[in-house]
Amino acid sequence: MPILSQLDQNLTYADAKIALKSWLTFPNPKNLAKNSNYLEKYDNIQRQFKTELEAYFNPPEAEKTSKLTFFDSGRTSLEAGLLALKQIAKDPSKNQVLISAYTCAIVVNSILRAGLKPVFVDIQKSNLQLKPSSLQSKLNSQTLALIIQNTFGATDNYQELRQFTENNKIYLIEDLAHSFGATYLDQPVGILSDLAFLSFGSGKIISSSRGGALVTANRKIYKEVTKFKNSIPEMPHTEVKRHLYKI
Repeated sequence: MPILSQLDQNLTYADAKIALKSWLTFPNPKNLAKNSNYLEKYDNIQRQFKTELEAYFNPPEAEKTSKLTFFDSGRTSLEAGLLALKQIAKDPSKNQVLISAYTCAIVVNSILRAGLKPVFVDIQKSNLQLKPSSLQSKLNSQTLALIIQNTFGATDNYQELRQFTENNKIYLIEDLAHSFGATYLDQPVGILSDLAFLSFGSGKIISSSRGGALVTANRKIYKEVTKFKNSIPEMPHTEVKRHLYKI
């Protein structure tokens, strides 16, 4: 039986007022050239948000500089990251991704959309973390990456999992949908892997009703992710309005 653990954030009158104003004033993309003031304001907000997030993922002790890319959702961010890893690996046989057996259908769908196969790893009853023996048994020559889920915001054992991925030459991905702001040994989660993805959907720690981002300090991954983003068409005007006011 599936368990639904996502709830929308509390909606106040002020929230509804802001959403309604955004919905009514958002210009049609066909006429964006005539709305330069709106575009400038939107670009400034996005740049500021990106600057603040990149600063967070680049603490003074960070060994490498992380860069961030926005997407329409966390699921698209994950798909972009997986497609980038496929392109870099250049090995069609590397087509499996290890994930927690207790996970969200969206994660599974993103893996499938990237043309890869999800492989479910058992979890420990005590803390919902990946079970080491199951993790080792599911690993094979086709494994491309491992996704750390940080279930309910509780961080996994990064030291062991990082060592596991390095020893077996596979990529490590962090799912920050419910763990943004968490730390492991005083380091923010999101900089401890090859790439991490965030969701700004309803019920997430930072919510804009819809949205997502990918973070990586790997220049090859960032390059491929940027290519993928540039190939994605703009979301239809009606869809943007629907997400802004949840209709």
